[in-house]
Amino acid sequence: MIHPDPAVTSGEFDRLIDGLGAADGPIAVAVSGGADSMALARLAIDWAKRHHVQVTTLTVDHGLRPKSAAEASQVAVWMADLGIAHTVLTWTGAKPHTGIQAAARDARYALMGGWCRDNGVGTLLVGHHQDDQAETYLMRLDRGSGANGLAGMSATTDRHGVRITRPLLGVPKSRLVATCQALDQAWIEDPSNRDPRYARTRARATLAADNDGAAIANLTQSYGRARANREREIGDLLTATAKESPLGFVRLDWRGLGAASQDVGAGALSRVLCRVSGAIHGPRTASLQALHRAVARGLTATRSLHRCLVIPQADGHVLMCREPRNLPTVPITAGDKFVWDRRFAVALEPGSKVDGMTVGPLGPYRVGPLGPYTVGPLGPVGWSQIRDRVTALPLTVGTRPPTGVPTQICYGIPALFHQDRVVSAPNLGLPAEQGGFTAQFSPPLPLVPRPFAVVSSKETPIFRETKSATELETLRNAEPSAQSGSFANG
Repeated sequence: MIHPDPAVTSGEFDRLIDGLGAADGPIAVAVSGGADSMALARLAIDWAKRHHVQVTTLTVDHGLRPKSAAEASQVAVWMADLGIAHTVLTWTGAKPHTGIQAAARDARYALMGGWCRDNGVGTLLVGHHQDDQAETYLMRLDRGSGANGLAGMSATTDRHGVRITRPLLGVPKSRLVATCQALDQAWIEDPSNRDPRYARTRARATLAADNDGAAIANLTQSYGRARANREREIGDLLTATAKESPLGFVRLDWRGLGAASQDVGAGALSRVLCRVSGAIHGPRTASLQALHRAVARGLTATRSLHRCLVIPQADGHVLMCREPRNLPTVPITAGDKFVWDRRFAVALEPGSKVDGMTVGPLGPYRVGPLGPYTVGPLGPVGWSQIRDRVTALPLTVGTRPPTGVPTQICYGIPALFHQDRVVSAPNLGLPAEQGGFTAQFSPPLPLVPRPFAVVSSKETPIFRETKSATELETLRNAEPSAQSGSFANG
């Protein structure tokens, strides 16, 4: 049966893409095989061909259902029939027993973001739509989120060094189904979308019963405009007060931070904590506000929050870095590349003679050699091995340790080990003698956020950033729940 709602036209999709500015260089499209992503794929492929833009489709096989591999293969067949390059990315390793949907989402973005970075693709299109936005609002409302969470998803955001865009965020799912039907495009139904154990499924059922998805999605717009202004203020504050080092820490002027409002100052601290810890979401609001008050008064002792240390300096600054504990030690062989501790993109060049090494922390925080070579944190023992050999640090701030940079920072830097001996610590200017080992500070979220992008019209969604001081102040006064976290990313 043909769906009664109108399909999305090429001209409409052109306007959506133009509003997002997603035409700079090659693009990738996330395609799970569902109706939403298949409609996006067909629209994006048509747009790319007409605008002479290179496009690749990506499917993540989470391995969570018996049919997942077959479904990914089916998507590959559909893309091959369209003459479009397609890659299947597989989520390997142990899966969590709780929070599986959130973990799968994070893994999905990490895998696709890594592929995009490796292949020179700066923009990833994803198929979130108006119903998804309404479901997100209901889920966050149920969790007690404050105004930031109730803004829902941003039409554009940055993660893993890639710009993620949602051109269909203002389009109802029914129109995406109609688009697939109009194009005679089959799709896959994911049974987990009907599993009542998941909060999103329950939110979807509520929307279906009340038939108010569009109205709820529109509620997010005012919150979104307020969030856009707040994130712009946070970005301006960080630009003025924060300096980042390739060693993975940030130096903050606490006086500038203290002069900002608590809302903006705490938001800036959340961004820094996410940046240096590699986290996607910040700590709870109450914890952030307490830290902001302490920093604004002039911190006198080191504090810890969100796997991070906040270290006061005598010159009126604070240093924020990853806490050097619970750091992984990982085997590595020539040609390997991966993200270590969610913060550093590490790689060992193909053909390197240091084959079979491990990457780990520099000292007793390591759990022992897992093989001949590992990557892990430098730690006190590793630092003691190389301290006298380090002549200069590639810092954007500070001076060489131990006087300029606290040793806690050095302890959390990745190093290449042969058993218990440090072979290379490239961030400290110590290259591998027999092979190219690199470690680049590259956490998922940027330090300075891209301002929240809002869907401003339900008929023809146009994405923009809106300044509304009155609305901003009104929504800021919405008291967040003590249980709400600070959303660092839409």
